[in-house]
Amino acid sequence: MRIRFEFMFCIGVATSILAVCSVSAQTGRAPARGDDLEGWVAFSKERSAGIEGADRARVEAFLENPHGEDAARSAIKNNLLDRLLAQPSHRPEVGGLLLKLYRDRTLSVMTRDYVLQHFAPYIRAVTASGHSKLDDDSMAIIDELRGAVWSGEGMLSGSALIGLDALAGLDVGVTEEETGMMAMYLAADERCDPAIRATALQVAMQCGRSEVLPLAGKLLQVNFPLPLRMSAVACVAVLGGKSGQAVLSKLSTDDPSDEIRRLAMRAVKRGETTSAARPESGTVEKPQMLENSKNGPIGNNL
Repeated sequence: MRIRFEFMFCIGVATSILAVCSVSAQTGRAPARGDDLEGWVAFSKERSAGIEGADRARVEAFLENPHGEDAARSAIKNNLLDRLLAQPSHRPEVGGLLLKLYRDRTLSVMTRDYVLQHFAPYIRAVTASGHSKLDDDSMAIIDELRGAVWSGEGMLSGSALIGLDALAGLDVGVTEEETGMMAMYLAADERCDPAIRATALQVAMQCGRSEVLPLAGKLLQVNFPLPLRMSAVACVAVLGGKSGQAVLSKLSTDDPSDEIRRLAMRAVKRGETTSAARPESGTVEKPQMLENSKNGPIGNNL
């Protein structure tokens, strides 16, 4: 997914865990117990076969169980959803499961965010399969993405905005203008978490919204959090034109932050500032974003 947490598991008794994982790998079966985390780790990473019958029931029970939910369990659930989404034969059923999990507020915000991150890939898979009309689950998923942008639920807002941006251009009723306007609003909202504002700046930039430049210039000031300032540098680099080049040159020598100076210098050296005006084709090249779950995505165009 576009936004992904990586976890290292500290294990005390290596031989015991190797034995458990070996059994899971050999059988390819879902663990019978929800507390068998080592078994679930191994099963969630298995890619050789589909999830059928009793295994499917165990997986869904594990996904829906909020007991003892922590970062490790959430990461396992994310991997399990990857597996389910990779099975074309079961994909229609996955839409309903994603909705059920996302709407279950007994699950942690982290788990629900992982679920939400699967919304756009699910819709893209449905459209790629040749369906000319979205089913009810798909339409409900798009509605949930729109609602999550305005939910104020921390990381969910940023993930939803990224998801909608990924759907813009597909024939699913989501437009780049819509996501760009959402991004502009969130980026300017001082009540939002800085990481969400940083993500919104990036989406506005990707949509070619040159109107975000005055805000980006303001957010370059040293009193704003570093992730927000880094996204502002990216906006100036991509949309700022010649005036942006001058701003970046000054930042590269005068800014008190080593990170900001480094990013600005890279942008100046690579000459990646572009005109704020869109090309006649009406499209703007969308720079990639580095995924940073804590600080928000930072443009690697710098």
